[in-house]
Amino acid sequence: MPALAQERLPSTEQAVLEKQNSYCLTLFESYELEKAINYCLTEANRGDIQAAEILARIYSTKGNMLNYAKAFEWALISSERGSLNSQALLGLLYLRGDGTEKNTDKAQHYIQLAINNGNKGAIKLRKLMKRAGLWRKRT
Repeated sequence: MPALAQERLPSTEQAVLEKQNSYCLTLFESYELEKAINYCLTEANRGDIQAAEILARIYSTKGNMLNYAKAFEWALISSERGSLNSQALLGLLYLRGDGTEKNTDKAQHYIQLAINNGNKGAIKLRKLMKRAGLWRKRT
């Protein structure tokens, strides 16, 4: 096999990680939320960014699973690990004061961070903050 082809093949460890990630996502997308929480908790505690992001999404949007304090906790963890979706979610949680103290400066920080990292949805949050007079120019 040519060297380039070998480089593109995932390692065994990477293949296992991708399978775990996809199972966590599959459970979430199929609305098996209790199973998703149990499975994703294990993976998130092992450092899986996507699993932590999924937990933040479940706890911030899913009916009887709604728990803004947990959503904030997992959004903060996955944001620190580089999740641009969680950066935008953190901005929204700070903006509304859900799961944390309301803080428009921190909301702006995380929304701008998400925008800088390519999250297009965060642009809408910035527009909403600007319309409400909450967005401050930084010097």
